[in-house]
Amino acid sequence: MAKVEFKNVSKVYQDSKDDRKILSLKDISFLVNPGEIMVLIGPSGCGKTTILNLIAGFIQPTEGKVLFNGQPVTGPGAERTIIFQEYILFPWYSVRNNIEFGLTAKKVPKQERRRISDELLSLVDLERFADFYPHQLSGGMKQRVALARALAVNPEVLLMDEPFGSLDEQVRRFLQQSLLKIWRVKRPTIIFVTHSIGEALILGHKILVLSCQPAEERDYIEINKPFPRDLVRDLFFQDIKIRIHGMLQEEFKKGKKC
Repeated sequence: MAKVEFKNVSKVYQDSKDDRKILSLKDISFLVNPGEIMVLIGPSGCGKTTILNLIAGFIQPTEGKVLFNGQPVTGPGAERTIIFQEYILFPWYSVRNNIEFGLTAKKVPKQERRRISDELLSLVDLERFADFYPHQLSGGMKQRVALARALAVNPEVLLMDEPFGSLDEQVRRFLQQSLLKIWRVKRPTIIFVTHSIGEALILGHKILVLSCQPAEERDYIEINKPFPRDLVRDLFFQDIKIRIHGMLQEEFKKGKKC
């Protein structure tokens, strides 16, 4: 399990068209303890994906520190795996071979690869589809394969960039519960980006609410409630939902380009 920390992080991009500098993140600080699920929510384009890219090591902060287990993140690493909204499966590989891809690259013996893929196929409820190909799967099934493939290399941190955003509500709810099932077994640290307040409340131990670009912290909410959660009957969640919705509405009304 892993700890992720931002200390007064700012990020400036250079606009390639007119050489203008764009401030994406401004003085962001937070701490995600080992085994916690942290949800990032905010207006479109505010900088949520930038935060994931900083943790993944794809980019470096302009100011401040991004720490993984107390050490600065200097580049990508297998211990930090990112899952996108697009499934990015290899269409010429079966479900099992997609899941085993990272293990094959690491030259893990065939018998061990099979043991790991069997475990993960069971964990994501796809045992019957091991020999299917991506074109034979639904969107929700493809995302479960992508999740299993990410888990195969045993990452300490899962970075999830709106992974369920393109799916219908029923499938989305199923995958939320699938993710919690995986979390109970594997206990990875998860940083999860979403636009859905409900999804944030279903999954998050902590919720970081961000402003329009440049992204600043609007609110930092800790939820000490067990899973599964009843968002309808529990007044705590109703109050938090109204609170977050109000902040996002304020950001929208600012009329900024987010």
